[in-house]
Amino acid sequence: MTLRYANSGHLSRVQFKAKDKITKEVGQVRKQCKR
Repeated sequence: MTLRYANSGHLSRVQFKAKDKITKEVGQVRKQCKR
């Protein structure tokens, strides 16, 4: 159980970083589309 929680915590952290990166990329694309 402890290992499972540790893994899920690490996974969510990685997902959060990926999500943040995607959000920034999408924001840049939207700015380009507005031009």
